[in-house]
Amino acid sequence: MSHYLVIVHKIEPGVAKDVAEGILEKTRKKTLGQLVTDLKSKEKVPAELLERLERFVEHRNWLAHRSRGESRKHLYQEKLHHVFFERVEWVADEALYLGRIFCEEIRRYMEKHGVSKEYIEKTAAGIMREWSEG
Repeated sequence: MSHYLVIVHKIEPGVAKDVAEGILEKTRKKTLGQLVTDLKSKEKVPAELLERLERFVEHRNWLAHRSRGESRKHLYQEKLHHVFFERVEWVADEALYLGRIFCEEIRRYMEKHGVSKEYIEKTAAGIMREWSEG
């Protein structure tokens, strides 16, 4: 999400790489809620995306901060485990979905600004190779 916010909404095409990296590094230090607030202030963010993000933040915050206390009976009564784990699964699935949406939005933005699909795919493959090799 930080990459989407910075690439699509915070920097202009052609900005120096070190400047862009500095903005990205600063943005990556923000909480999820702060990032969503930043996105709300941007004009061209699809309303559906903002709604999904707000719902995701609510559920993610529940998972990180309140799930143990609020779901005690679901955790300690075997027949109720599914209630807790279905909600956790929803958070995981939604995170993956939002990640794909952000990647697609970045791809569209890059192509709109003249970056070829081939270059994007080649660069992405290189990054994936670096990550997988450690």
